[in-house]
Amino acid sequence: LDEIAMDGTLLRLGGRSYVEGLKVTDGNDPSVTVRAADRNHEVCAEAETEITVGNDTEIIWNASFDLTQFAEGIYFFETEFTYAKTPEYGSAWYLKSDEVPEEFTYQGRRYTFVSDDQGFVRLDIQNIVCGEGTHYEEEAGGCVVDPVKETEEPIPEVPSELPVDDLSMLRSVDTVSFDEETGMLSLSGLAFFTGFSAPEGGVVHSLVLVNAETKSEIVLEASTNAYGYMLSGSEPDYTDVGYDAYLNLNEVPAGNYFLRIRTETDERSGEGALFCNQENIGRTILNEAGESVRFFANPLSNYRLELSVEKQSLDIDSIVKPSRMTSMFGYQSLTLTEGNLKMDGIGIMYNASMTENDEVDYTVWLEDEDGVTYSFETEARASGLDFASIIRTVRPLTFVSFDLDADLSQLPAGDYRVYLEIRTAEAHDLFEIYSIAPDAKSADGSDGRTYSLKTTDVRSRYILSVR
Repeated sequence: LDEIAMDGTLLRLGGRSYVEGLKVTDGNDPSVTVRAADRNHEVCAEAETEITVGNDTEIIWNASFDLTQFAEGIYFFETEFTYAKTPEYGSAWYLKSDEVPEEFTYQGRRYTFVSDDQGFVRLDIQNIVCGEGTHYEEEAGGCVVDPVKETEEPIPEVPSELPVDDLSMLRSVDTVSFDEETGMLSLSGLAFFTGFSAPEGGVVHSLVLVNAETKSEIVLEASTNAYGYMLSGSEPDYTDVGYDAYLNLNEVPAGNYFLRIRTETDERSGEGALFCNQENIGRTILNEAGESVRFFANPLSNYRLELSVEKQSLDIDSIVKPSRMTSMFGYQSLTLTEGNLKMDGIGIMYNASMTENDEVDYTVWLEDEDGVTYSFETEARASGLDFASIIRTVRPLTFVSFDLDADLSQLPAGDYRVYLEIRTAEAHDLFEIYSIAPDAKSADGSDGRTYSLKTTDVRSRYILSVR
């Protein structure tokens, strides 16, 4: 990679891709493709690429991406080149560079380029979410404080909105361990503010559990350390940037939580959610109240660390699938009338083959707050859309639709979590159905009861209520 630069919101890339000594003459024409891929290595965009040839061997290319067309997320960039007569010498590489463009904001989003530990270029795109009392201004490139207004409204004891990440705060989860005998979960990493000192003895860290439903918090003291003195001796003084946090899973009250780290110094205080994409860190135990306490990294929220404490009979941990990503759920139509739920649904396991020959089967499960379950069979069928092309996968996805016709009138009154189980000859998944966009439906039944199905703040999952 010879060039990486921003031109407004246009990312310009330039470089060379070739095999030393292999000539591109006599019809051995080269071709180069430059792509952007997400953190799961799924291709998200392909750039128009211009090619020139130097010295009969060098393939010199230039490409550009309009970053305003990218969704929120994390992206890497790769180039693939080949030759017309000698395709066996083609290759594909992720792009590396020690120098990257400066961070910038545009229309409520922050664009941050990083050269990671191995030199790979990464682009992080985040929506800028301003907290209470602040608003976004394009000229300032971030959130600014609202003008002061006199008010007599009392300050609520429990925040009505979820806390907002401090974007100047760097944080990580480096190690996760669990003591089976005591139920103690241990987390360690770093958390500090760029540009603000973290001197020895001048930093306080806290582990915060935020209840996704009530927005209330459980604050646990964490210890502070020098992170192996890896950042000490710098200016500002980044000495006490490390933390060690402990959480006994047996002592967490019922509810659904996500984990945050809070950092306080004499100069600044702030907090941010904790994320970790390490494999096999999840743990599930049964507490004395008979509740399943589940610690996990949520793929739907970029592997944010979360806790769920609920009575549960369904075994959602014993799944076998080729990808850690949460399976896709959607529907073409969904109706709720007089105690009857009908759905033309879609369920896809990422990186799994799902054709009629793969013995695809779907089951919808309802589970109440006491862990009592009810199952509803569906009819799997061929899909009218080319989902393999839509989600850019080479695995065939021709049998990913199902029809549900569920009589809910026999259910006792209460609230139910809704799960979709997908089975094929080689894979199995069981997960809460969800919708990132808010969704709500309700209907009065002929039995005098009201039925409703709506998304919630807990992992955007659906809850079915019978009243």
